[in-house]
Amino acid sequence: MKPVHFDPQKDLAPLPFDDRICQQALQMKAAGLKWRPHVGCFVWDPENCIKQDSPFPNRIYFVLSIPRFIEIFGDVETMAAKLVWLPTWHQARLLCKDLGLPGDTISNPWQGNDSLPAGEELLHLYGVLMAALVEKKFAAFVGPKIELDKISIAALIRRPGDITAWPEKFTAAVLVVYRQFIEAYLNLLRQQENKPLDWFPPYLSIDPELADGMRHFYSDYQHITRKFFKLNQKLDRLRDIDKHNQSKLFQDSIDEILGLCAE
Repeated sequence: MKPVHFDPQKDLAPLPFDDRICQQALQMKAAGLKWRPHVGCFVWDPENCIKQDSPFPNRIYFVLSIPRFIEIFGDVETMAAKLVWLPTWHQARLLCKDLGLPGDTISNPWQGNDSLPAGEELLHLYGVLMAALVEKKFAAFVGPKIELDKISIAALIRRPGDITAWPEKFTAAVLVVYRQFIEAYLNLLRQQENKPLDWFPPYLSIDPELADGMRHFYSDYQHITRKFFKLNQKLDRLRDIDKHNQSKLFQDSIDEILGLCAE
């Protein structure tokens, strides 16, 4: 029997199948969200490990049989390492409860005139979870500007992955550059979307066009933005260096980035 694939144009999705959800889930994983694979979970396969086509868009699968996934990955640990868990709305609420988040933190956006539009509920819950995970795991880097710090750390996690292996002094220096850029970026975003000065999005996806405009057309932000772009290029190269087998090259790259951050 030929399988019938999910049609996003006609079918009602069981959860939002878009890049924002997947990327936020990837950030939560990098921030320390633990997942024990079990039946009833949606997962994203970003590395194309599963060769069989998914019935859903964006390489999203539903775990119906753990033994079938073990056939593909070899064991549950590898399955958890390679796949990204996409908690459903109900699972996300349970995670919020496990993290000790107060009920009003979760329920407030559904109240009043500024309630969330349809399809944004899960993204909001992911944002709440991400903020809690960041505060829990990276408390040493969360200062007086709590919301700005959380978003900056989340943005940094998204790029190189696990930053817990970095020296603390190095992470703090890199975050200074990230905070400066994110603060400037949010200022422009608030102006474009007519948001108040204290507005922070539950999930920040940096628009390449807006960021590029900051680098070329906004004189107040040019230096900050160019430094941010240059830093990311160096972080990408650092990510590809084997810390143990290329220790000197790794340390040289660390020193080079610290020099850039101090400029």
